[in-house]
Amino acid sequence: MKWNLFRIFIPTWRFFDAVGARPELFVFQEGKWEAFLEWPQIPWYALLFNPNANFFHACNNLLERLVIEINEGLDPAGLTSFHLVQDLVGDSEFKITVNGEDILHSRRTAG
Repeated sequence: MKWNLFRIFIPTWRFFDAVGARPELFVFQEGKWEAFLEWPQIPWYALLFNPNANFFHACNNLLERLVIEINEGLDPAGLTSFHLVQDLVGDSEFKITVNGEDILHSRRTAG
């Protein structure tokens, strides 16, 4: 019985889903496609304060949400997640890939 008390201090990873492919965001700059999001360097104090990794995590969640909505057959132009990705990349042409396959390709039009 007393060992059950210590279980709260030992993490369990069973609550995670199976690891799957993750979407990647690329922007077209200077005639080539470049990854827009790079995994941030993690300093020693990141356990207490880590805004760069939090931003990276939020951006990846946004991409995953957009891919899920597109796979559900929704039109990207009407999706908030699509407009947030557009705002993230600015005026750049961008594409989202999963396992090397293009899921979405977008150019911002003037006007």
